[in-house]
Amino acid sequence: IYKVENGDLRTLKSDDGAKPMVSPETLSSFIKWSAAKYPADRYELILWDHGGGSVSGYGYDEKYKNAGSMTLSGINQALKDGNVKFDFVGFDACLMATAETALMLDDYSDYMIASEETEPGIGWYYTNWLSRLSGNTSMSTLEIGKNIIDDFTATCAKQCSGQKTTLSVIDLAEFSNTVPDKLNAFAKGVSTKLSSSEYREVSDARYHAREFAASSQIDQVDLVNLADNLGTSEGTALSQALQGAVKYNRTSSNMTNAYGVSIYFPYRRTSYVEKAADNYEEIGMDGDYADCIRAFARAEQAGQPSSGDLTSLYSLLLGGANRAVSGLPEDALDASRLVWQEDEDGTAKLSLSEEEWESVHSLDLNMFYDDGSGYVDLGWDNVFDFDDDGNLIADTDRTWVAINGQPVAYYHLDTTEDGDDYTITGRVPAKLNGDAVNLLLVFDSDNPDGYIAGAMYDYEDTGVETVAKNMTELSVGDKLDFTCDFYSYDGEFEDSYYLGDPMRVTDDMAVSNVDVGDGAVKLAYRFTDIYNQEYWTTVLDR
Repeated sequence: IYKVENGDLRTLKSDDGAKPMVSPETLSSFIKWSAAKYPADRYELILWDHGGGSVSGYGYDEKYKNAGSMTLSGINQALKDGNVKFDFVGFDACLMATAETALMLDDYSDYMIASEETEPGIGWYYTNWLSRLSGNTSMSTLEIGKNIIDDFTATCAKQCSGQKTTLSVIDLAEFSNTVPDKLNAFAKGVSTKLSSSEYREVSDARYHAREFAASSQIDQVDLVNLADNLGTSEGTALSQALQGAVKYNRTSSNMTNAYGVSIYFPYRRTSYVEKAADNYEEIGMDGDYADCIRAFARAEQAGQPSSGDLTSLYSLLLGGANRAVSGLPEDALDASRLVWQEDEDGTAKLSLSEEEWESVHSLDLNMFYDDGSGYVDLGWDNVFDFDDDGNLIADTDRTWVAINGQPVAYYHLDTTEDGDDYTITGRVPAKLNGDAVNLLLVFDSDNPDGYIAGAMYDYEDTGVETVAKNMTELSVGDKLDFTCDFYSYDGEFEDSYYLGDPMRVTDDMAVSNVDVGDGAVKLAYRFTDIYNQEYWTTVLDR
C-alpha cells in the first residue's frame, strides 16, 4: 500500500501477504485499513485496469491467472464488508458503466463514474482533478466527476486519435429510485413481443443498438439506444429515466448513441445468459429482466441450425454447396439461396427477395489467397455494392487492405454513421516486438484511406473474460510481424502464419488497398441473419 506524497510514492505497507487482487476479501481489507488509518469526511474509491461489466465484473491478477475476476456480487460483498459510504466509486477500467453495476452500488456510493466502452491505455488523467480537489476539498462530487471526465476525454482526443472513448457520472440514488420499475416494465414488454412472434423486431433493435467491445462478444449495449430502438412506450419511459440519472456524459467524436449506461443483452454469445441471471439474483435485481434475456436467447437459438446441418466456409472452399435446413423459423435465412449468377459481362450477382433481405443483419467479404501450399485467410471486410435492381454485386477486383504495401489479415469490427460523417474500424492481427496484438485501423470522413490508431495486446490465450485498457501507440523502430490463419488444401486449419517480411514502424505508416499478388483467390460473402447465424455464399474463384 502506497501513499502519494509530494510527488513521490511512500510505502505504507510493504507486504500484505499473498492475496489475489480479485478476491472480495482483499478489497474489503484495503477499504477497512484505509478508513481506519486515514479517517476522513469524504471517501472515494477507484478500481483500475481490467473490466468486463455486467457478467464478468472487474479485475484480473497476473499472479493468480486462474482466479478469474471479481463479479458484481463479489464487489457487492467487498463493499458491504468494507462498511464505508463513498462519494463516488469510479472504475478506471473498461466496460463498467452498466445498469447492473449501478444497481449494485446504490447502498455504498452516491455516484458512479465509469466507461461504457473499453478505455484507451492511458486511462484517466489524474493530475488536474486531484489538484483542483486538493485546492477545494468541499467541491461537489458531481463537479469532481465532471473534471475527471473532461480531463479524460480531452487527453484521449490528443493522445489516442481514432480510439472510441466514453465516460459518465451516474446519480445512484436517482437511478435506483427511477430505473428499476421502468426496466422491469420494458423487460416484460420485450418478453411479450417474443411470445407474440415479434422476434425480428426485438432482434433488429438489439442489433442496431450501440455495442461495446464488439470483438470480445460480451454483448453489452447502450440501454438508452436499445430502449429507443424498440420504440415502445415502456422503452421511452426507460430511456427518459436513464438520461435523467446520468448527470454528465462525454464521448469521443467517433462514438454515437452512447448515453452513459449499458446493459447485458445477449446476441453474439447466448452462453452467458445463465451466468448473468445468477449475478442478477445475487445482487438483488428483480427477475423480469433475467426472464427477458432468457426468452430472447431461446428464440435466437431456435433460429440456428445444429452444427451438423451447417455447411462450413471451408467445405465451400473445397467445392461444396449450401443446402437448405428444415425446421427453422420462416424468417431464418435459407442458405441454399446464397448462390452467385453471372450476367452477360461476367459480373457475379446474388438475388434475394425483399423479405429475405429483411432477415439479413450484416454482410462481409471473405478473401482467401492461394500461396501455392494452401489458403491464407485474409479476413473479412465490409465491402459490398448493389445494382439498381437490388442484387448484390460481388467485389472481385482482388484488392485487399495493406500496410506499407504489405497485404494483411483484416477484420472489420464496426461502422458508425452520423449524417455524412462515418467511422469504420477494423483489426489486424500482428506481433509487436514479439507480443501478440491487434492493430486498430480507422477509416473515417477525414481519413478515408485509413490510419493505425494503436495496438491492443491480445489476451485471448489467458482465459481472461475482463478486458484490459491496453491500447498503446506504436513507436518508431518497433518491429511488426503480421499474422493470419492458414488452411491446407483439404480445408484443415494448420497454424498461425506470418505474412510477408518483418516490418519496422516508421513515422509515416501507410494504409492502402493493393492487389494481393499473382496467386489465385477465393471469395465468399458472409451473411449474418437476425438469429446471429452465419452463412456464406458459394465461392468465387478469381
